[in-house]
Parts: sequence; C-alpha cells; structure tokens
Amino acid sequence: MAEIIVSCGDAAGRRGSGYLVAMGRVLTAAHVVNDARSIQVRFDADLPTEQTRLAEVAWADTQVDIAVLSVLGEQERVTWADFGRVTERDAVLPCSTMGFPLFKLRRDHGGTRYRDACHAVGTCAVLSNRREGTLDLRVAPPQTDTHSGHSPWEGMSGASVFSGSSIIGIVARHHRSDGPDHLAVLRADRWHEQLPAAEARRLEDAIGTPLHPTRLTDVWCQTPAAAQQNAGTLVGKPLEALPHEHALALEVHPAIEADEDGQALGVLPPYLHRPGVDDRLHEAVSGAQRYSRLVMLVGGSSTGKTRAAWESIRSCLPDGWRLWHPLTPDRPVSALEALRAGRVGPRTVIWLNECQLYLSSPSHGEDVAVALQEVLTNHEMAPVLILGSLWPSYWRELTAPRESEPDQPPADDPHAAARALLCQATVINFPDAFTEDHLLTHKELLDSDPRLTLAAASAGGRITQFLAGAPELIRRHQQAPPPARAVAWAAMDARRLGHGPRLPRELLERAAPAYLTDDEWDALDDAWFDHALAYLSAPCRGTRGPLSAIRPRPGSSVPGRSHYRLADYLEQHGTAERRHMTPPAGFWEAAAYAATPQDTRRIADAARLRWRLAHAARLYAHAARQEDGKALQELVELRSHTGWDPHAHQQLEEGGEGLGLGAVVDLILTPPRHDRPSESDREHVGFPVSMLSGDAPTANPDGQSDVIWAMRQHEIREPMDAHEPARPRYWGVVEPLPFSLAELYDGRMWRDLAPLREAAPDMKDTEELMAEAVAAGNTRLLFSLALIRELADDLDGAEAHLREALRAGHVPALSGLVRLRQLAGAPEADIGFAPDAARAADAGSAEVLVALAIRRIRSEGAHSSWVPIWRFGLTAEGSSSPPW
Repeated sequence: MAEIIVSCGDAAGRRGSGYLVAMGRVLTAAHVVNDARSIQVRFDADLPTEQTRLAEVAWADTQVDIAVLSVLGEQERVTWADFGRVTERDAVLPCSTMGFPLFKLRRDHGGTRYRDACHAVGTCAVLSNRREGTLDLRVAPPQTDTHSGHSPWEGMSGASVFSGSSIIGIVARHHRSDGPDHLAVLRADRWHEQLPAAEARRLEDAIGTPLHPTRLTDVWCQTPAAAQQNAGTLVGKPLEALPHEHALALEVHPAIEADEDGQALGVLPPYLHRPGVDDRLHEAVSGAQRYSRLVMLVGGSSTGKTRAAWESIRSCLPDGWRLWHPLTPDRPVSALEALRAGRVGPRTVIWLNECQLYLSSPSHGEDVAVALQEVLTNHEMAPVLILGSLWPSYWRELTAPRESEPDQPPADDPHAAARALLCQATVINFPDAFTEDHLLTHKELLDSDPRLTLAAASAGGRITQFLAGAPELIRRHQQAPPPARAVAWAAMDARRLGHGPRLPRELLERAAPAYLTDDEWDALDDAWFDHALAYLSAPCRGTRGPLSAIRPRPGSSVPGRSHYRLADYLEQHGTAERRHMTPPAGFWEAAAYAATPQDTRRIADAARLRWRLAHAARLYAHAARQEDGKALQELVELRSHTGWDPHAHQQLEEGGEGLGLGAVVDLILTPPRHDRPSESDREHVGFPVSMLSGDAPTANPDGQSDVIWAMRQHEIREPMDAHEPARPRYWGVVEPLPFSLAELYDGRMWRDLAPLREAAPDMKDTEELMAEAVAAGNTRLLFSLALIRELADDLDGAEAHLREALRAGHVPALSGLVRLRQLAGAPEADIGFAPDAARAADAGSAEVLVALAIRRIRSEGAHSSWVPIWRFGLTAEGSSSPPW
C-alpha cells in the first residue's frame, strides 16, 4: 500500500493511493498523476519502516484511467500481485481496500497536518454500475464531511481493491449522488479489452503479469444468502479448474520472449523433466493421497523449483484436490488465520513458495510453523500436502540447531518450531544446472521452442536461470538510477552496432556521460562509474547481472585492461528496444576506445548505415591507423563521396608509396576545398544536367560545385592502389545508383515481374493464407501482400500493407511507401516522408533518406538543402552535418 504525493506546480498539489504490484512498480489511477511535475511514493506510512521514494510514470492511459509508476532507487523484492476476474452473476463479493482519503486529514500535537490511512472493508454487488462498467464498492461512510466542495473520499483514487487474495480493480471515483458509502471501482478484468493490443501488452509488461480475462484468477463469488455464512468456507481453488497459465500466479517466473515469425508460443515453455529430481518429487506428491505430508524443494534462485512443483501436482493429484496459496494481506497472517479458523479441508495443497516468508517472520513465523505441524497430525483434516520451497541458505538458517555453553541456560532459539516442522519434510534438492545428458535427452523439446533453444545455446546448462533471469534483467535495467542506466545503454548500443562481447571499461566510461542530462551529470560524484558498475554487476536470480566483469586469463594479451560483458538477453532486449535510435555524439567519439580496430570499424559501418558520415570517417581513420586495411578502404570510399582536396589528392597519387600510414590517413581526411571549380574540372566530372528539372542551371558556381561533388560517388578511387592494388571495389551498403542505372534496373525489375503482374489479380487464395499468417504474428509477409496489391495496380491496398509493416517495426517499409507515391504520380508528395526517412536512417536504413535526397536535388537544383545532407551526412542529433 502506498501514498501518492503529486506536485503539479501549484501550492496544493494532489494526493492519491496505490499498491506495489511488482518490484519497483506501483499501480494507481492515471488522473492522480496526470500533468505531475514530481511524484513521491510513501510506503509504510507512520511505521518504523516508512520510506519515501521519487517515482516517475512508467505507463499510463487517461481513457482507461490506469497508471503504473516506476519507483526510483534500490528496490526490495516483492511478490507479483494476483489479479482477479469477476463473474457476471447475481452475487456479492467481500472486498477491502486501503488508501488515504481527505476525511482522514489530521493534525498532530505540533500542528503538522497529515493524512491517516483508511482500511475500508465492504462488498461489491456485481451487477451494479453495468453501463459505466465499474464495480460498486459499498463501504462504511465517513462520519463527517467538513470539506465543502470536495468529496471526503478525495485521495482514495488509485487504491487497489481486493477480493480474497486477488486485485479486482482500483478505486476511480466517488459519485456523490450515490451517497458517501459508495465508490466506483475500475474492473481489472476489463482493462485488457479497453486498450489497444500494444498498450495492453505494455501494461502487462509494466506490472509483470498477464491481464487477459482468460488468464485471471476467478474471484470467489458469494450469493447474497451465503454472504452471511462465510466464516466456515474452505480456502483454495479446485486444481482441475486452474489453467496451465495459473503457474504465473503461483510465482513461476515468466520466461523470456523470443521472436519467431509464424510460431505461436505458450505462456510457459515446455517442461524439461529431470529424472533424478522429478521422479522423487512425483513419488512424494503422489504419496500425499494416502496421508498428509510436507515436501520441501531446496535449491538456488531460479533453479526450477516452483515450476517443478506446479507440474507435479497437476500430473500426480486427481480431481477433487484444491490449491491454496496464502498471500494477502500478509503471507504469514493469511496462513495463520485460515489454519486457526479450520478453513483448510482434506485434499488441499498448501502452496508455500518462498517458505522463509512464512516461517522467518519475527511476529508470526513460529505460530505458522506450529499450526502447520498440527495440520500434519490432524487425521480428520487428512490428506493435506504442504508444498514449499527454500533457498539452501534459508534451509540452513531455519534448521541449524542453537548451541549453548555447558551449565548455561539454553540460548534463545527463534526458529525452534520451524526446525521441528522442517525435520518432518521430504526434501528434494535441485541442482543448479542441467547435465549434458539431460540436454541431449531433451534435444527435440529444446528445438521445438525458440526460448529453450536460446537458453540451451547461451546458458551453459543453467536453463531455468536463463529463462527466469531475463525478466529480472529487464526490471533491473528499467529501474536503474541514471548513471547505471546510461552505462547499460552505452553497452547495449555498442553490442547492437557491432562491437564484440568484450566491452572495455574505457569505452563505457567515456560513452555513458552522453546519455545523461546536464542535471544528471552535474549531480554525480567522482565514483559514479564504479557505483554504476556495482549496480549492474549484482547477480539476477542466480545468473549474471546486466553487466558482468570478465576475469582475465593468465597470459592475457591486454593485461590490466578491464572488460565487461552485457547479459545475453539484455543485449537482445536492447537491440529490439533501441533499434530506432541512433546513439549520441559522445558514443561515436568514445567508440575509438573499442577493444580492437575491427570493433571500431564495425561501429564505423553502423555510423555510415545511419548516414553519420563524419563520425564514420573518424572511426575508420582510427582503425586504419591501427593497420586495419578494410577501414582504410572504407575511409577512401567516404572521402571520394564528399570530395577531395585537390592538393591532397595529387600528393597521394604522386607519393602514396613513400608516405607512412598515418600520413596517408591525414591526407585522406583533409577537408575538400570550396573554391569555384575550373571548367576543365567540370568537364572531367561530367555534371549530370539531366538530374535537374528544366534546362541547365544558372545557379552560382559554388552551389553547382557542391552538386558536382555530391554526385561523384564513383570517381577518384585510385589513391589507395599503391597500398592495396587488388582491393575490391565495394561500397558496403548505402550507395545509390546513378539515375541512368537506377532507371535501367527499375525497368529490368518490372520486366522480370511481368508474369507475377499478370497473375496478381487471381491470387486471392494466396493472399488469404498470407493474411492468416500475418494475424498469427508473421508480419514480414506484409511485404509480400503489398507487392501482390501493387502488381494488381491496387496502390492503396499496397500502401495499407506497408503502413501496417511500418507499425510492426519494419523500417524498410518506408522505401516502399516513397516508391508508391512516385508510382501514384505525386513525386512532390515524397517530401512528406522526410521525417520518416530520418527515422529510418536512425534505425540503420539510410537508403530511404539517400533516395529522397537525390530526388530533391534533381527537383530543386543546386540550392537544395538536401545537397549538404547527401554530401556530408547527418550529425548525431539528426541535423545536416557541416562540411568535414
């Protein structure tokens, strides 16, 4: 439970309520934090453990009125919340909520005003408020309403409403016409259908749990007659009624995602059976059908204990068993109250995942242990299965006997009852990794699911840690303080742009400041980078942290140089999350400190793909000075594109063999002059008048000179022959063809497509099959659908498919959209694609931008603002680069 304190720029500010639904994530109402300048979240208000943290909006939708806050700073681990689905029937739900309403405004002895907490207990009549689509929560009304013009419940907005252990919604508003004892609750089982699919997915990612109604826990409903007789109701849900995905509600870690076109993946990957572990577990669980027993799974973080327990009860227990997971409002209290009230019946699985949370509680742990021992010995209650899990360290802590000195009274033993209970357990120990034999046995399963395939290839046998640790890696990254986040971004960008896995400390330390704002940079201390590394290096669920140090081996070729490795899944996440972003200028400058010249060259290639030509040239030059011949070739290609200084060109031609490598690089980087070109020089270049609209241009010669240099992409490639006579003529990726060749190739393409063009109108069945595959997730087929529509002269249909491909993240669809505009006879309209072309360049597809530049120069002539873009590229920020 959290108090939300919002500053909106005025003196009053705003208050609201929320609930910590996942580590570092607070669920509240969007109107509470709308237009907030700053947000504070206060936990455990007025308790010794009270803490106040800054927060920011991680996700919000004002239409549905839901927001998720990301709490900044280090976070304690919490259990993900369980969300419930309310069945439409004539029933009454017992509910409770907790928040900080206005009528709880108080003043202490010192005169300080504060809001106390309100724990409201009431009921929801399910069929009320049907048109509004909310639940009608009826609670005890405030005794007074002294705040004229304000609802006494103001500040309660955002408070989570529980029915049993499940969140069924949040308090949204108080309709004063309903009276002071009614609150409107936004139903959690309606959020998914009210949001677009992409936004629903972002909300699920933000809170770490699925929200589709079919995956929510069915909330136990009482008929009005039964509402008065709920004291003796048995806890738990029928095991046979729980879907396989219910494992997530039982704290099975969600698995990593893996993009696989056309393949529908389940929420959980296939289960990998371990004979030495699962056979013993199945035997123990099956034995619970005869008599009550305690089974304890002991193993490290994310070794598969919880998933194994779920699979065992599903496969070994018959219909008629119930599953009870004591969870809210407090784990040990929930367990203790139900056990003491006799609400645990025969054939019940008591699910105690993270059992230390129940048995180590200072106030209730020993009482819970005693109550569980009574369950094991109560024959009238039998059979009952108590199924729990512990890390080895907690097992040792709870079972280690207390030693006392001779002739001294026994030492205080805080876990005596817990030790007595655990001594009765059947213990199943879980290994940290799968053996090679296990992996060979499951080869078919590993190949059937891309998540398992990825884990098997990357985890060194630690399959479950890899599958479970990846979401934790993402959370660690998303909740990182600014310095650590900046270092992670620098590492992500380095890897996605071609750097090898060994990331030097110097590269990260010099690149990270570019990802910080001025205020963030000014607030750092001298040890900021070491603190960031410490945060990122801490392990996640038994596996490597986001950024882990690489231990140098004896005899390393780079002694004393520290290197770090980005976690595999975070690398994949960064590639997807940042694919449309180009790094800041500081990153390109820091890339000179890459691990090897080849790493530098590959990052230079990435700069050129993004039309950051100046940055690419400097990085090529740095790699060339370290004797990377390929980098030298690419540097010559770039300089031949931007234009040579005639004197430098002549010096290279005449004395190339006698120059050192560094001198050659310096001459290549000599900026081109902007003098008026001579007539002989113009004749040599062969100025392409046909590029321009109308007759030959009459613009000033300097402007014509820029165009001349801009179009000389095939000229002056000889200077490096003395250093590498046999080098191939290869311009890696972005080199648009001269217009004459482009027209020739375009004509040849249409000639080759002629048979398909004739068949296109009759490809209805093929289109339907492709559309079904697209609906199943294979969005790459949108390009094929667009081509079929284009060949059938349906340009509007082709454009619709390409726009859908663009929304799905396929940047090359931009070039197709530009071409369709030309086919439609609106060449001038393509200027509207300039912002999209720039975004495509940011994502590494500069050919769209280059094609636009050529067309605009052809249309506008020597004065076109596109000339410097074509010739010198873009700055890191995306503006036209100055000459270099």
